[in-house]
Amino acid sequence: MKPANRTENATDSHPESEVNQAVEVAQDPPNILIVDDNPTNLKVLSGVLEKAGYRVRPALGGSAALKTIDRLLPDLILLDIRMPDMDGYAVCERLKSQGETASIPVIFISAMDAVEDKVKAFDAGGVDYITKPFQFTEVLARVNTQLSLSQTRRELESKNEALAEARDFLEERVQKRTADLNHSNVQLTVALAERDCAMALTERQKNLYHALSEINLSVLRLDNPGALYQAATRIAVEFAGFDRAWVICWDEGASGEIRADYAGKTQIPVSMNQELSLIRNENSVLQEQQYRIFQRACHAAETTGVVGDTSGDSEAELMSIAAFPLFFDRVPIATFNMCTLKPDMFDGEIIALLNQMSGNISYGLTNYARDRAQQQFNAMLQKAVSGMGGATGKVYFERLVRYLAESLDLEYCAIALLDQARTGMMTSVAFVEEGRLAPNFSFPIAGTAAEAVINAGSVTYPKDVASLFPEDQWLRAHQVNSYAGVPVRGREGAIMGVLSVMSRNHFDLSPILEGILELFALRLGTEYERLQVEEALRNNAEELERLVNERTSELQAANQELESFSYTVSHDLRAPLRALDGFSAALIEDYSDQLDEQARMYLGFLQESSAEMTALVDGLLELSRSARSELHVD
Repeated sequence: MKPANRTENATDSHPESEVNQAVEVAQDPPNILIVDDNPTNLKVLSGVLEKAGYRVRPALGGSAALKTIDRLLPDLILLDIRMPDMDGYAVCERLKSQGETASIPVIFISAMDAVEDKVKAFDAGGVDYITKPFQFTEVLARVNTQLSLSQTRRELESKNEALAEARDFLEERVQKRTADLNHSNVQLTVALAERDCAMALTERQKNLYHALSEINLSVLRLDNPGALYQAATRIAVEFAGFDRAWVICWDEGASGEIRADYAGKTQIPVSMNQELSLIRNENSVLQEQQYRIFQRACHAAETTGVVGDTSGDSEAELMSIAAFPLFFDRVPIATFNMCTLKPDMFDGEIIALLNQMSGNISYGLTNYARDRAQQQFNAMLQKAVSGMGGATGKVYFERLVRYLAESLDLEYCAIALLDQARTGMMTSVAFVEEGRLAPNFSFPIAGTAAEAVINAGSVTYPKDVASLFPEDQWLRAHQVNSYAGVPVRGREGAIMGVLSVMSRNHFDLSPILEGILELFALRLGTEYERLQVEEALRNNAEELERLVNERTSELQAANQELESFSYTVSHDLRAPLRALDGFSAALIEDYSDQLDEQARMYLGFLQESSAEMTALVDGLLELSRSARSELHVD
């Protein structure tokens, strides 16, 4: 049974006087299903929601609701609890147990206001609970909020699916490149076998193709660049016939580092510092991105160990040195060098071989770096998912900056959002400095690296960023040398802030790491918008509470006036009624023999009317006394 003293009707106020807002209706407005066993409630709620721009379907009871849901899935359900055929709890549990309907938000709407009833509703899968009688503005606010949250959740799921597709696409590209290299090696091996079988091949040609085959095998077995450099220098000496080979890795300051060095039996006393200086001064290998050949006089010694001392009397010979660039993604990063005392060693055939070897080494380095970057991407994503957990709001922001600074081994990471109250200002919401959370701060946007992100999108400054933004005092004060930032965008694409990482040292953000930052920036935008929705909901709830309090105060004042009026009127009426009743009784008692039948009848009517009026006055007094006591619903 429903409470006898509390109506199950939707509201105690007229919809036209309460509803003064409407949702922004898209071309295809949301579809809302209302489930109630009371036709009046269905009619009232349907009218309010249709006036607000929603498509509404009523269902008279739980069984009817399940049938109509099977035909067309709604975007949101308003569900009564007490219904004769199937209560609201059972309907909600049935929907949440089925995958196709589990994500539909359900708002319970009932006159049952006990805490245990609300807890049971949320345990059944409800997302909100509205108590009857309610205000229409409250219903519209809660419906609009749940539809917005549902839409945001669907968009986030769609973006996650797109990210998974992008990751699968990258993995497919890596596998394809590996397959292409394997195919190339097979073709080369077949060609080498065919050439070995040909009687016309010279011994030198056999050695050269053998060297190329060995390089390809080393590329296929690559597990770190240093091992590939060592293999390349050994193959250049043992199979290609050079006297010595080495690899130099260059940084942007044109200072080289020898990463591999291999010498044959004829030890050439090459001064590495001198050769580095020679190649650096020419600087054409890196600038023109093509090989160069140099020559200089030297002394050679026949040894089987380390470089030996040369005799001052030994005859000087002409040594030829070649340098071939090695690339990563078309960017020169190292030189593959070899030298020989043999005259005319660098003919067209050997140069073609060395170009092919250098190209294969570059291809292997690029694939290795991309594989490592992909592994780092996957590891960072996995760690992010486990590290972030179910964090939201400020906790999520702080965990994210900690995680990025730690994973990228950088000193600074910050999330700064546009200040809504102050134009041209940004305020950080999470900031890590040297591995610790630091106090948040505000700063003007003009002349900062953040302004470049807002204007141009994702940016990376590998070095000297403070000199590029002389007005950015923060960068100079913290001795920041490198900077990378991506915009934080909302659902509509509007920029809401900047996610940035910074270091005092040189670093360059790879495309995959930049993609990770953009992914986190997308999640930040979604989270910030969710917080804004929550804040709007809180503000709406506070406004509704204020309106309810005002209305309650008005009703209390009106009740007090009614009570005072009833009490005054009742007391004012009792005196004349007593007089009428008393004089009527006296006339009947004292002058009954002088009155005719009709007069006595009129006096009887007067006494009866006085008694009825007295009872009515007593009722008014009782009503005024009951208004001062608290009402209880059984």
